[in-house]
Amino acid sequence: MARAGKATEWKRSNAALTGGRRSGFFWAVSRAAMICDGCDQSVDRIHDIEIRTVRDLPILDATTWLSVPRRRVLCPCCGPKLERLDWLDRHARVTRRLAKSVVRLYRVLPVKQVAAASRPSPWT
Repeated sequence: MARAGKATEWKRSNAALTGGRRSGFFWAVSRAAMICDGCDQSVDRIHDIEIRTVRDLPILDATTWLSVPRRRVLCPCCGPKLERLDWLDRHARVTRRLAKSVVRLYRVLPVKQVAAASRPSPWT
């Protein structure tokens, strides 16, 4: 049985290309076992779900945004906690692989070139 939060457990349900340089995907919630972020126990009850938009690695030079349903599980030990996702930190607005990619670029390129390549938010 696969652990909750792996990318294979989210299904692409809708894809749209808006403009020439942006792409967006909506991921549907799976029925796989959920893992509490507080105590690492398997939980079967959902407290609530909110949609969070996070940025991922570009696809064919297009900025990619993911609309991800973030579930808060109702853990018997911890109370309501976010579901653990291996590819997304608790309150992050970018995926872990995008963050790691930007860090790798900063190690070898000047800041100006990394900013041009990664196109960070104007508020960053």
